[in-house]
Amino acid sequence: MYLYRSRPLAQHGVPRPHERCTPWIRHPSVIKRLLRHTASTLAKWPRLAYERRQLSQLDSRELSDLGISPGDRMAELSKPFWRD
Repeated sequence: MYLYRSRPLAQHGVPRPHERCTPWIRHPSVIKRLLRHTASTLAKWPRLAYERRQLSQLDSRELSDLGISPGDRMAELSKPFWRD
């Protein structure tokens, strides 16, 4: 496509050099959301691992009190710590 120089390049839809970089870097709200999401995910992993360790120590009476079947228990214990 041939561009005439009668108008600035930005009016032709050609991005300026500073607009070519990743646009989310210029938006602090996106970075804050990304950091907040990362921090909450990293905080959730130890909690999930702790809950699964506690679940592994329950006996059959305690499982039935909670309404958890042995199959549900094994399915939950087979998940890696990062999976909900």
